[in-house]
Amino acid sequence: MKKNLYISLLLLAGATVHAQNDTIWTNYSDQVVGKTDAIYYKTIRPLKDKTFEVSKYTKAHVLYSKGITATDETPSIYQGNLRVFDQQGRLLNTFEYKDGVINGAVVSTLNDGTTYQAVFNENELYSGTVVYEFQDVYTAMEAQDGMLLKAELFAKTPNNYRQVVYFENNLPIKEETFDATGQLIASCTYSGYEISNGNHVDLYYNPLQLKSNSEHKDGSLVKKTQYYRTGEIKEVQVLKDQVNSFTQYSRNGEVIAVYQEQTEADSYTTINDGTQILYNSEIGKEDLMEFKYVYKDSSLSELYEYSSDGTLKQLTEYNDYYPTKVTYFDKNGQKESELIYNESGSPQDGVEKLENTHRVYSNGNLVSETLFYSNGAPFKKYASFKATYFDKKGKQIGQATFNSKENYNYYSTPTDGVLISIDDKDLINESNTYKNAKLISSITYENYKGKAAKVQEVNYDENEYKISDIKYHSNGQILSESRYANYEVIHSTFYDDKGKLLGKFDHVKLDGTLYTFFDSTNEIQSISKYKNANLLYKKTFYKADTIFAEHSKTYLESEIDYYKEGLFYEKGVLVSKTVYKDGKPFQGKTIIRDDYSSKVITNYENGLKEGEEVTYSVYLDDITTRDFYHLGEQIFTELYENNVVVARIPMENGYYHGEAIYFDSEGQEVSRLTYKEGVYYDGVLIANLGSDSSEISTYKEGVLVESKTISEGQVRMTRTLLNEEELLYHVQNFTANGVLRYDFKMRDDNIDGEIVFYNEKGKVQNKAQLSDGKLISGTISLKVQDSNYETSNHILVTNKGTKYTTKVYSDENETLLYESTIKMIDKGEQHNPLPISIPITIESLYPTLVDFGQYYF
Repeated sequence: MKKNLYISLLLLAGATVHAQNDTIWTNYSDQVVGKTDAIYYKTIRPLKDKTFEVSKYTKAHVLYSKGITATDETPSIYQGNLRVFDQQGRLLNTFEYKDGVINGAVVSTLNDGTTYQAVFNENELYSGTVVYEFQDVYTAMEAQDGMLLKAELFAKTPNNYRQVVYFENNLPIKEETFDATGQLIASCTYSGYEISNGNHVDLYYNPLQLKSNSEHKDGSLVKKTQYYRTGEIKEVQVLKDQVNSFTQYSRNGEVIAVYQEQTEADSYTTINDGTQILYNSEIGKEDLMEFKYVYKDSSLSELYEYSSDGTLKQLTEYNDYYPTKVTYFDKNGQKESELIYNESGSPQDGVEKLENTHRVYSNGNLVSETLFYSNGAPFKKYASFKATYFDKKGKQIGQATFNSKENYNYYSTPTDGVLISIDDKDLINESNTYKNAKLISSITYENYKGKAAKVQEVNYDENEYKISDIKYHSNGQILSESRYANYEVIHSTFYDDKGKLLGKFDHVKLDGTLYTFFDSTNEIQSISKYKNANLLYKKTFYKADTIFAEHSKTYLESEIDYYKEGLFYEKGVLVSKTVYKDGKPFQGKTIIRDDYSSKVITNYENGLKEGEEVTYSVYLDDITTRDFYHLGEQIFTELYENNVVVARIPMENGYYHGEAIYFDSEGQEVSRLTYKEGVYYDGVLIANLGSDSSEISTYKEGVLVESKTISEGQVRMTRTLLNEEELLYHVQNFTANGVLRYDFKMRDDNIDGEIVFYNEKGKVQNKAQLSDGKLISGTISLKVQDSNYETSNHILVTNKGTKYTTKVYSDENETLLYESTIKMIDKGEQHNPLPISIPITIESLYPTLVDFGQYYF
């Protein structure tokens, strides 16, 4: 169901287009792209009343939408009716726009003449029914008073499948699927957006037909049957007692693959056995094989990969998950080449043939490499320590030489010449020039209207210190040019997109005119004028939409003479005049946005903050904090969620100080907590962790004595003070079903004493003894970290006497990747290379004590 909703929203997003002075290519969200990536193209026609008619077409030249805009600039701001047409060019929707926003009546007309009426409010369906088109189906959304009632998926032709989802509080609660005769063939209930109980049907498009039928019980998948487009059973999946079984069939009913995944009792090991086929997901190709995995003794043995037309492309053979040999096939299925790997899983001898890359290896060394454009023309040829680059017509565009005393690979640095790379659209995205193995120039490009446009050029001296940084407008004109000395910018010059000088700035003396630009568009973001290190004047602009800034309207935010007056605007309208003295606000209100997500409105009297200072989220225009000042001193602050105050906290000398009051989402008081110079001191703190999760903490004289983390009414974590002097706590962690998972003691964030980990059935799985975070005996499961970053593996460590046994497992499928046993000698602990040689904290544990994106401590 979520997919159907997304389709509707995506099509609705496509209803808002942007005008330009010529025919341009756009994607679904109307971003300007090259022809290859485009879904639509559009034209603009000036009208006699100085408005513009914008028409958008599919690449098949079928009219998609037509509407009127006030200007020919991007983004277009529609006024009046925007008409949207179906794939045959017939009128499907008429949206009523006002200042670029859908407000008012919306009419939907189906191909059989049926008409639906709806009312929109601020781009949202408010009441009635609106219909969208996707492939060969319609999706009808029905609402009342701003709340969704149901969504219906049905074919454009009669006597076909139909699927209806019913909503309550804007969440799906029930789904029904009917066949071509109108008979109910499947029904299921939802909890949130997850299927809870019953049978759920997925459908193919073009034409609409049965794709799969899945049975669910208490939120878990029990059985799923998938079908070929021609109606025969393709696959049956059954889940029972931690065993996930797949049986796959040919169209004539013959079993062609049997595969089983089984999770062992230790919850760490997954046994894979048999053959599993994965099919193409592209519409119209769902019955073609894409991958076939063959497992032997719970280890991947063979991997078959197929091209988009279903023919075998390559076969990779494995030994203990390491590749040993790859065989490549041509379009006729005949063997084309092979590549042999060494024991470490690296290429040894043979020819590697990837999508757009051919490599030849000999005795473990890469001896030649050819990279291709998508049309098959060579882009790069490497051999004998020299790389040569070509354009699509075969003309040489660059060359680089490499050190013959080093083995060449992808990461090799040239001794001399130009190193060039291209993106997946065959456009140059980076060009680096080297001399005597030193980088002297780096140029980056971006895809602009299907062409590689230079974005930035950085130049370096013989020691690879940056000496200049040049940025460009999309038309190739210089935007800014900065000079550097000792890693610091010393001087900048700025230009408009016609090459006209805008200003110069001395960063050392802080003198001249400094420009900043929006990253997404290179439009001016601010203009600051300095003289002798004094800021005299600043003009600032902002984007109405910070998330989709590239296609968002730009507004004047403020214009400040720091020794006279500041003018502040909202969407181009002057809303505040503020007196400035000696470079600072003196009397009135200022409105300041940061570069990220906040807007702050501050009131000044006689040069000091006085009264309210309100901070808004620019994403939602919600209040996040409201601070109160008197004579420049903050006296208390209020914190908000969804425009409702959730905390009122007194302030003193910049710290929380005094009795704070906390409120629930309805504004009702739930707890009080006294702060002492910013520290929790006495009372109860209830913290909202999101996703219906909260933490209740009780403090006494500055010490946490008890805390509980609760999610969806279930206690997930408790921490109870055992010894105040030692700050020793008893910690218990529970599953979402209330089963005890971890039980241990903690001192100074380190686990101390016995720690017990329980499986999902509440039985002891691992038990270990720790002293101040150090493993003394027993078994414990920990995350694996590399350079302070978590990897996708975890380890099971057992200490028995002087022997440490370590097993490394994959987080994804619990596959055993590595196992070793070492013996510790007396006084040798400081030399232990294992992760357990450092104190074990709760953040080290696996499974992690994290839920809903929050650590419980």
